[in-house]
Amino acid sequence: MHVTKNPFPWYPDALEVFEDGGLLVKKGLIKAIGPYTDLRRSHPLVPVVTLRGGLVLPGLVDTHVHFPQARVIGRMGLGLLEWLEHHILPEEARLSDVSL
Repeated sequence: MHVTKNPFPWYPDALEVFEDGGLLVKKGLIKAIGPYTDLRRSHPLVPVVTLRGGLVLPGLVDTHVHFPQARVIGRMGLGLLEWLEHHILPEEARLSDVSL
């Protein structure tokens, strides 16, 4: 599975899944992605590393997000406590209203 475009707001077609997928990697860069049989047919001489039964993941570096803060990211210019009080805490409080 990979993301083909911005998935927010939620776009179900932003995710593409290959049950038996392949990556064409040259010099550490992904050059093509798709069904394994298609890539194998297009590049028959490229050596294959089989990872079937596993997952290929990108380098995951600090991938977490504070969802309630997503709408107010970048509203800086204040000290931490002031920023929390004026921007973050009010935004998080909005989550208690299920009608929004």
